[in-house]
Amino acid sequence: PGYFNLLDDLGPLERTIEAIGASLCIVDPIGAYMQGTDTHNDSSVRTALGPLAGLASRTSCAVVAVMHLNKGTTAKVAHRVSGSSAFTNAARMCWLVGRDPDDEHRRLMLPYKFNIVERATGIAFTIEDARVLWHPEPIEIDAETVLDDDRGGRSERKAVVEWLEDCLRTAPVPVNEIKQAAEAECHSWRTVERAKKTLGVVSKREDYGKSGRFVWALPDEARADP
Repeated sequence: PGYFNLLDDLGPLERTIEAIGASLCIVDPIGAYMQGTDTHNDSSVRTALGPLAGLASRTSCAVVAVMHLNKGTTAKVAHRVSGSSAFTNAARMCWLVGRDPDDEHRRLMLPYKFNIVERATGIAFTIEDARVLWHPEPIEIDAETVLDDDRGGRSERKAVVEWLEDCLRTAPVPVNEIKQAAEAECHSWRTVERAKKTLGVVSKREDYGKSGRFVWALPDEARADP
C-alpha cells in the first residue's frame, strides 16, 4: 500500500473515524501527508484542507494538524510556519507550543488564532517520567514573545534583568524615569516588564493628587541599604 495522502484517502479515514467513534484525529506533521500538493501555494493548500474540514464537520471529530516552524528570524508566528499562510488562515484555531522563556524545563501552549470561540489563555506543561503534567495556572505571555526568546532574546532579557536590578538597587524609582532610561538604553518596554516580573519588583503609589506617582522597588530583601 502507498503512503496515506489527504488528497486521495479521506474516504477510508472517514469510515475508520465513524467505525471506532473517534473524537480526535491528529495529523503529524500535516505536510507529510500532502504528496502532490504545493505546500507554498495558497490555492493548493486550501484545495487539500477543504475536504479535511468537511470530514471534521460531518463526523464531529476534531482534527489537529501539527506543523513545525521554519528557521526564520522573525518573531511573527504567521511568518514562521513552514509553507503557505493558508495553513493558519484555513484553521479555526492555532496554538504555538514552545519553551517557557523563564523555565527551561517547562513548555507553553499558547493561543495564536481563535475565530470560533473566545480567545483562551495559554497553558503550561512539563514532561516527567514519560507523562505530560499540566499546570493549573493560566499563562498570559503571547506567542510572539516566546518566538522572540527562541531566536536569541534570552540573553537580551538577562541583560535587562541585571540593568533593572541595578537601577532599583538603592531606592525606589518613578516608573516614568525607568521608561526614559529604558528608551535611552534601547530596551523594549515589554522586556523591561518581563524583567520586573523576574525580579519580583513591587509597584506602588507615592503621594496622591498632582504630586502622586507610581514607583518600582525591589523586594526588601533584595534592595541594598542606601
